[in-house]
Amino acid sequence: MTTVDKLEESLYLKLREVSESPDLEVKLLLCYVLNCTKEELVLLSSKEIPTAVENKALELVKKRLLGYPIDYIIGYRYFYNDKFYVSPDTLIPRPETELLVDLALTEINSYPPSKKNISILEIGTGTGCISISIASQLVSKHYSENREITFIATDISENALHIAKKNLNHLINDQSNTPFNFIHADIYTPFNKEENGLLSKQRYDLIVSNPPYIPSSRLKDLPSLVQHEPEIALDGGKDGNSLIKRIVEEVWPYTKNNSAFILEIYEESENSLRELLNEYSKNYNFHYKFLPDLTGRIRFLTLHRTK
Repeated sequence: MTTVDKLEESLYLKLREVSESPDLEVKLLLCYVLNCTKEELVLLSSKEIPTAVENKALELVKKRLLGYPIDYIIGYRYFYNDKFYVSPDTLIPRPETELLVDLALTEINSYPPSKKNISILEIGTGTGCISISIASQLVSKHYSENREITFIATDISENALHIAKKNLNHLINDQSNTPFNFIHADIYTPFNKEENGLLSKQRYDLIVSNPPYIPSSRLKDLPSLVQHEPEIALDGGKDGNSLIKRIVEEVWPYTKNNSAFILEIYEESENSLRELLNEYSKNYNFHYKFLPDLTGRIRFLTLHRTK
């Protein structure tokens, strides 16, 4: 048998060949196989590891050396300080998408105290990290007290919806003031016709989405880690805008006066989306902005319908 610190050193030497953050990944793997926290791992450094546990760690490292994402290996990723389960059926949550949650919370916090019922729709929920993080923050800050904030989240993948439901039940114990409905749908169209009414019976105060937006021709050039993620969650069609355009074109029946729409986009989509929105401005009154992420790249489109 070996000790934790010796195994940690051995794994580090292996992972530095493929990882930009080998130290972090080693700690994640060891915490996973030892079922401990990072803080507990420090205290275990001189402890001996059972051979079976050591072998398990080495097997997982073999998968990582083959290019498999660490998040899929351990089965989770932290997002907005919460632990979200992931699987090969879901996109791995990205740090930049946390800004979408921030934008949504800023929008919700602008509502007057008299607004007691708030409806939120998410298109392409994946792990559920966006909607669930919004709900979790509202619950933790007691914003949801004396209000009902209803969430409807759709996804084309039933397996992804299974993960999203698992995350919801894992992270929000009391859902009485933030009820969720997950719907298997192609954007706004449920596959189960009985759920049509559930999705379309109301117009929403806030609609959020992080859709696929990588141009099809660029998928093969993505880093090997990303290529393990579901293509359906990455492929935005010929110019990267196929899904984005559908979402924007079909959103209007689901909006009302003062509705907000927040979308994560591909930075090169700005000009074509601007043209599309200018066309719709002939029939609808709204104002929109393109906003950058922390690196200065255009990452988000926010739209407010005024009439």
